Amino acid sequence: MATHAQRTLSEATSGMEGQEVTIRGWVKTRRDHGKLIFLDIIDRSGIVQVVANAGASESAYNEAAALKPEYVVEITGKQRACRVT
Repeated sequence: MATHAQRTLSEATSGMEGQEVTIRGWVKTRRDHGKLIFLDIIDRSGIVQVVANAGASESAYNEAAALKPEYVVEITGKQRACRVT
């Protein structure tokens, strides 16, 4: 049986670039840009952006396309660094 530590979004993703992470929260917004879907996932501690890329995973893209605001989700994927310009 797998167990998961209870962590908030900001704790779960801070300093984990390149690693696989699992986040849990609510869909705040979904923005569809053709082959990319951007999801803003929130919990009591903050917000994390998830990107579903049809070229990287058609199944993940299709699942993201079906999500609506306020859906509760658990998402596993590779953490990538945020580039602020």
